Amino acid sequence: MKQYFSIQKDSITFLRSHRKVALKDIEDVSIEVSSLPTSVDGVIFGTVLENEDHLFANESKFVDICLKIDIKSQDPEIIVLNDRLMTKNNPYYREIMKEAKELQKNIYC
Repeated sequence: MKQYFSIQKDSITFLRSHRKVALKDIEDVSIEVSSLPTSVDGVIFGTVLENEDHLFANESKFVDICLKIDIKSQDPEIIVLNDRLMTKNNPYYREIMKEAKELQKNIYC
């Protein structure tokens, strides 16, 4: 599993942003699935299509899976978990959702 944060005794440090937050200031940790913006012809802006075989299947919208950590009196920390294009019917989607639930549980512990 990829490392996105480090949890100490009473704080959490997000590795990408180098932001350190007290655990008591975390209000909520949610998993969000958001559709990626597409142009008229269905091509994702600024990306290379890696999973063309899944493009025209059911649920073919490309999505990002994010872990959103709401922090008291601060902007939320958003961690994008997938590192390539995916659709909801892609096996990679289920793998990332499982990882997201595990990370969510780790923050709440």
